[in-house]
Amino acid sequence: DKERGGYNLWLWDVARGEGEKVLPHVYQAALSPDGSRVAFLRQEERPGWVPARVKPEVSPEDWPPALTAGMLNLETGKTILYGAAGYRANEGPRYWQGGQPVWSPDGELVVYWGEEGDVWVVSADGQWRQRLTQGMEIIQVLWSPDGGKLVLRSFDHAWIIERPVH
Repeated sequence: DKERGGYNLWLWDVARGEGEKVLPHVYQAALSPDGSRVAFLRQEERPGWVPARVKPEVSPEDWPPALTAGMLNLETGKTILYGAAGYRANEGPRYWQGGQPVWSPDGELVVYWGEEGDVWVVSADGQWRQRLTQGMEIIQVLWSPDGGKLVLRSFDHAWIIERPVH
């Protein structure tokens, strides 16, 4: 749902044809594996931050909005904010776009792009957070089916790392 330049997150009952707006200004969202929570990127009122290697090509008026990563528990309605989020590099012509959060298969961890384009992992409850990359143009994050490994892919490389321990 687009409203005043921002998007909203809706919970929709297809059978009844009814929906309920559950969170305003959500730019990206990902449902947890069990369907009880949603990791999201929320648009903020302040200007976004564009990585230094893009700044000369993008005027401040064209910068994307700032983002905050968080999680909404659909059962309780409780929201947890993880911190400032940002944009990931995109394949093809180099530009930046909002990177959808990625849940671990067990729903315990969420991976997202931070404000400077770095990749972060956070516990779903928000009690633990760790930076996984710094200064790398990561375009894709994938979990192994068992959740024991994480793949970070750039334009021309892929790294397979063990599951971060918290």
